[in-house]
Amino acid sequence: MLPTKLRTELAIYVNLETLKKVSFFQECEPEFLHDLVLRMQLVITTPGELVCRKGEIAREMFIISDGVLEVLNDDDTVIRTLQTGDFFGETGLLVTETGSNRRTADVRSVGYSDLFVVTKQDAVTLLDNYPETKVRYN
Repeated sequence: MLPTKLRTELAIYVNLETLKKVSFFQECEPEFLHDLVLRMQLVITTPGELVCRKGEIAREMFIISDGVLEVLNDDDTVIRTLQTGDFFGETGLLVTETGSNRRTADVRSVGYSDLFVVTKQDAVTLLDNYPETKVRYN
């Protein structure tokens, strides 16, 4: 019910704080983060849902805004627990070689989780616009 401009400003205010806590982005320019916030999409996962599967092509990165997820090995044993402020899938954004951008593990949501998704296409576009940030990630 809010006007578009006010919704945008509210989203930036709330989501930018989450993004600033992510170690992967802490050295980025503030303008880059602002533009990234405008491109991120919120996804809500359900208990037991697989967010990504081992072997699939990685086309996005995930930032946990709220919730708990588990990284699983081949026999579904939990090898790592991820929580609010953690991220995964960043290799999918950074690797450009064909065949090298495959997921290395399954990631499952423990309960309901709020995830921000950054697509590779959006990341590439933003990095082209921010050469100083691009140098950091090459």
